Amino acid sequence: MPVSLPMSNCHIDQEHPHWPYVLCLASSFDYDAAHAHQVVCLSLMLFDELQDLHGRDETARFLLQTAALLHDIGRCDGSPNHHKASQRYIVQAPLPFGATHRRIIGCAARYHRGPLPREGHRHYRRLDEPDRALTCLLGGILRLADGLDHSHRSLVTQLTCEVRGARMQVCCATRRPLPWSHARAADKVSLLEQVLGRPILIDCAREGDLTLRQADQVRSWLVRHRRRPPAALADARTVNDVVEEPAGSAA
Repeated sequence: MPVSLPMSNCHIDQEHPHWPYVLCLASSFDYDAAHAHQVVCLSLMLFDELQDLHGRDETARFLLQTAALLHDIGRCDGSPNHHKASQRYIVQAPLPFGATHRRIIGCAARYHRGPLPREGHRHYRRLDEPDRALTCLLGGILRLADGLDHSHRSLVTQLTCEVRGARMQVCCATRRPLPWSHARAADKVSLLEQVLGRPILIDCAREGDLTLRQADQVRSWLVRHRRRPPAALADARTVNDVVEEPAGSAA
C-alpha cells in the first residue's frame, strides 16, 4: 500500500517487513490517513533531530513510526478515551511484534493525550525500567507531534530542534499559525520535557517569514549598529502567541 508523505524531508521506513501489517491494521480501522501520516513524519523528524540527546537505535525509531500511525485507531469506537482504545487494539492485534514491543507501541500511542505514564496504568506497569524509559521517550515525541497537527490540516512543513542553553527549541515552518491554546501547548510538551529534563519552546513562523531566532539575530545586529529594528520583526511567532482554538475542539 503506497504511503503519501506530507513532507519531502521525512524519511519513513517503508521497507521494514512489519510495515505492511501495520498499514493493514490502520486501514481496517478506517483511520484518518492524512493526519496519521503527518504525525508519523513529525514524530520521526523529532526523533532524528533529538538523536544526540536520546541515542536510540533504528528499532526504537520503527516502534515510534508504528505507534504514530496507529495512535488514533481507537476513534472508531466513538469513545472520548480513544487513546485507551488505541492501546487496547494495538496490544491485542496480531501484529508481528513480540509482546513487549506491542506493549511499548500501545503505551506510546496511549500517551499521545491524556494523563502521563504512572504505575497504576496496567500495561505500563508490566514494563521493566529500560522499557518504561523508552515508552516515555516515544510517547513524549508522539504527544508533541500529534499536537503540532492538532488541526488535522498538515500545517507544519519543516521542523528542526536545537538546544539553546537549558532549554530545547523546536523550530517549525508552517502554512499558517497553529490553532493552539496556551494550555494545549503546555500539555503537549509535558511528557517530552520530563524525559529530556529541560523546558521546550516551540518557535513557529509561516513559510517565508523569519523564525523567532532569526528575528532575534537580525534585531541584535541592528541594535549593535545603532539602527532601529523594523516593526516587521515583531511578526516572528511562537506557540506562546497562538490563535485560540475553537471552543469544544477535541484532542
